[in-house]
Amino acid sequence: MPIELNGAAESVVGPIRNALLAAGKGQPNAFGAKQTFDRGVSLTALALVDAANIQWDLALGGFAAVTLAGNRTLELVNLAPGVHRLRVTQGAGGSHTLAFAAGVTVRTPGGAAITLSTAVGAVDWLTILHVSGTTIDVITEPDFQAI
Repeated sequence: MPIELNGAAESVVGPIRNALLAAGKGQPNAFGAKQTFDRGVSLTALALVDAANIQWDLALGGFAAVTLAGNRTLELVNLAPGVHRLRVTQGAGGSHTLAFAAGVTVRTPGGAAITLSTAVGAVDWLTILHVSGTTIDVITEPDFQAI
């Protein structure tokens, strides 16, 4: 099954295709050697479902987006080591909060609370760093705006 990845050669695309096929069959995928990409790889953000308790299954992808329509709790499902990114947009009414569900220990720079922008339509990014166990480090990048 041919796929195209920014015009990359089959030698680059083939292992990616095989890994995607293996993942689709619920089989573990692993590369036997270090993989090098000489071009950018595009990621599509998972659209998380807004609810009182937002579940983010990290096994489905570590790049996601959600629009908040109220104060919410984020539950990280299948937490695995890595860098995970979440785009948070303030929905109608604005001033919504996002907390992490019980079961993880959240650390932030200086131990500061996670504070989101409050305006309707405001966009913030959360970078979630996880090395092992149930501790996550969260960096908030607030108020992204057009230039």
